[in-house]
Parts: sequence; C-alpha cells; structure tokens
Amino acid sequence: MFYFLTHMIDEKLAGLELAMINRLNVFNYNNEEAKIVTFHFNRFQHMNTQKYGISDHDYVNLFDYFQETVDIDDQKILDNYLTKILEKINQSFPNNYLVKHNNFLEVYQDGNKVVEITFFRNSKDRVSNVKWYGFDNKLIREDGYDSRGFLSISSFFGQKGGVASEDVYNIRGQVVINFYYHETDNNNSISNTSIHLNYKHNHKVFNDLQELTAFFYDDLVKDSNSIFIVDRSYLVDASVFKMKNKVKVFEFWHNTFSSTNNQYGSLSNVMVQELLHNQKISGYILPTKKGADELKNRIPKIIPVYNATVAINKVNHHYSSYFDPDKIIMVARIDRQKQIHHAIKAFSIIHKKRPNAKLYIYGYIFDNEYNLELLSLTKKLGLVDYIVYEHYRSDKDSIYKDAAVMIMTSRNEGWGMVINESLARGIPVVSYDTCYGPSEIITNGDDGYIVEINDYVSLSERVLHILCNKNIRKTLSLNGVKNMERYNIENVSLIWKDLSKKLLNDK
Repeated sequence: MFYFLTHMIDEKLAGLELAMINRLNVFNYNNEEAKIVTFHFNRFQHMNTQKYGISDHDYVNLFDYFQETVDIDDQKILDNYLTKILEKINQSFPNNYLVKHNNFLEVYQDGNKVVEITFFRNSKDRVSNVKWYGFDNKLIREDGYDSRGFLSISSFFGQKGGVASEDVYNIRGQVVINFYYHETDNNNSISNTSIHLNYKHNHKVFNDLQELTAFFYDDLVKDSNSIFIVDRSYLVDASVFKMKNKVKVFEFWHNTFSSTNNQYGSLSNVMVQELLHNQKISGYILPTKKGADELKNRIPKIIPVYNATVAINKVNHHYSSYFDPDKIIMVARIDRQKQIHHAIKAFSIIHKKRPNAKLYIYGYIFDNEYNLELLSLTKKLGLVDYIVYEHYRSDKDSIYKDAAVMIMTSRNEGWGMVINESLARGIPVVSYDTCYGPSEIITNGDDGYIVEINDYVSLSERVLHILCNKNIRKTLSLNGVKNMERYNIENVSLIWKDLSKKLLNDK
C-alpha cells in the first residue's frame, strides 16, 4: 500500500495537492493500492474530497481514523437537521424565541441571546455550528458538525475568551480526543498543552499534534510493504521522524531543494533536517530529470534519487481557433515566490504597444501584504482597468477557454502544473527559466518560450511576438496540444508502474 502524505485537502487546492491527486489517479489506473493521508482537523474535508473526485476509499484523515468515520453513509446521519437541534435547545431553554437572519438563527431567553445557529453554505436546514452563550453574553461553548451530519467537535472557552479545551467525538457521540490549551495573553491566543486519545480501550497522552500524528502513522502501517510518499515535507517530516515502526519513506520534492532557488545554493533547511534523519529516509523523488540529476550530486550516494513526472488528468487536448487576441493570463497564488510584480511590470510594457490588452490573474491570496503591494503597483502604473484579479477558480476550463497566452514569472517552480494545463488546451506559455519545471515542460520556440529568470522585458517581448503574429501563435498552440500528450495518464502510468516496483524492492 502506498500512502501520500500531506496536511489537508483544502477547498482551494495548491498545485502540490493537485499533483498528488493526479498521482492517485495514476495509481488507480494501474490498479495499485494508494491513499491520500492528512492530519489536520477539518469538518468540511469530505466536501472538499468529493469536489476533487477523491473517494472515501482513497482517503484517510487522522481524525476520521480515530472517530471511526473514514467511510460512512452520510445519507443516514440526520443529527444536524435544524428540527433536531431545536429540540435539544428547547430542553435547555423551554421559553425561548427565535430571531432569523440570512444564514443564521439567534435564540433568546428573557432578552438574552443564549444560542446562535449557523448553517452550511446553501442550506437552510443543515446546521454547521451551534454557539452557546452565558447570561453575561460571553461565548462558553461552540459545537461543530461534520459536513456529513454528525457532531464532530465541541470547543469550550475560558475566562479570557480563548479556547480552553476541545472534545472530538466518534459517530456514537463518545469523546475520543481531548485537546487542552492555555490562554497566553489578552488577545485570546492559546497554546496546546496536552492531547488525550481514547483508542481501543486505552488512554494515551501526547504533548502535541506531531506526536499524535506519529502514533497515527504507526497505527496506519499494517504490513512491511507499506510505503510513504511525503508530499508536504515541511509539515509532515517531524511526525515521520517520531515514528516507532519501520516504514519506507520517499520524499517527493515538488519545489526546489536549495534555499537560494537554484542548484548551486545551500540546501534548504527542510532538506538539511531530512539528511540529519537519513536513517528514516529511503530516497527522494523529483518531477524533473534535471532536478533529480542535480540532487544526486548534492547528497550522499547511498540515498537513491528517482525521477517521476506529474500527470495531467481530465484535460481534453484540443486546439481552438477562437481566443481573445488581447487576453493574457497568469495562474498563481498571490505569493512572493510567484513574483507577480514582475508580471505586472512586463504587462505595462505590453500594454503600451497593445492598449486593448488585459492581464487576468487567477489565484487565491496567500500573502495579504503582498496582495496590497500588487494592487498599489497596479494603480501606480495606471493599469487598474487592464489587470483583473480573478482570485481562485476550481473550474479550470473557465480560466483557459479564451486566453491568447499564459505567463509565468516564478522565482522557482519544482514543476508547474498550470503550464501543462495551458499547453494541453493550446495556449502558449512564456516563462522564466527557473528551477526546474518550466524548461522541462516547455519546448522553447516550439510550444512556448523560456526567457532568462527575472528578465521581464524579454518576457514582454516574447508575449508581444505571440500576440502580434497569429500564425506563430497557431503553430505554438498546435505543438503544445501535441507535446502534452506525453503527460497523459496512459503514458505517465507506465513511468509510475516501473517506479513503484523499484520502491517496493528498494532495500
């Protein structure tokens, strides 16, 4: 069994989790047993996994595991229907009255708010949260319901207003995990002091979530053939290093391994820690051949390094003659690593020569301070009407359907799934030559262009070259559609079928 380790499946997917889900699809295609494993608590996680096509059979979360809710029939769970919640409230406050709002209800008794009920999105009868108030109008307890309908967690609030403890329940309403906290200051900050687990008639105590996660990993491993592929190393490694059971652990490095974002810089702190715990590491997997080759030269030769590319799934490879000749797109979270300010500066050059051009930026805000800087730069350059911040979209077709060209200005990119998605849809890409993905995906001059990193002037010139020459744009588009066939699930599945055998047999 292969386990792909990350922290959570969020409502808004990063490229790393998207690559991991695509790998899961490859393993399913090969009839190879694999599961995505997460350890963060999230009442909405099964809404997210369904949204991205992950079945309960292919997914296990730490809290689900101990709550005995890994695979349940949510159609039979009715615990969070409003009528049932109100029945419980009426028992505690028999002479109450309701005040209705758009997405929540308030319950009053003798003029005091005693309960507040919030609903799941787009629902008027499925309850998400129930907040309980004391007669001093201070919050004393909050109950959170899982998206599948059962009471999942209760948070209890201390004298300063911060969370003092939390109870996590199983499907039968029994407490299986207790979290205890200390309030650290007047800003309601809390620090975890102890975690108690009731599991298989035993009571266990852990200092923190890392220790609990290590116990979870140990319990998850049932046989000697289990293999961990760690996808979010900086969040997962600490728990893996605390494990007692022996398991093969392969670190999948989606990003660059050096702190200076090139092959010559010092190794990142995360990789340094991995090498210090090399007895726990069975090897590395990188999505690019160049990255794998260069890492081999940087670490002890006893640690194997493999190359296995990333698949693109559910993309209809096609060239469309319809596109907006002035629409430029960028698909990247709002993060300094993506150097979106370079894209804005490049676009300011493009806009002077093509006044009707527009730049559409798709990505969730990861760094709010940087987002404000980008908005300020956009205003300073007089481009407010020409740069459109579309934020995150899960519907990829709506992003790519009519774009003329895509640009990428990242400081580093271990891969760059959005390049695959763009080229497969016949949209040429102009990217910085950054470590390591773009130059391995893009065939320079054939389906897009690679320019020297941080040279946004050259990037703007290449974009203009495409926008101003329809025949060149068509040639690049047709080649991109054809070239991305090598990343289809059928082709990538052969790579992973061969690699999975090597990993299983690796000593």
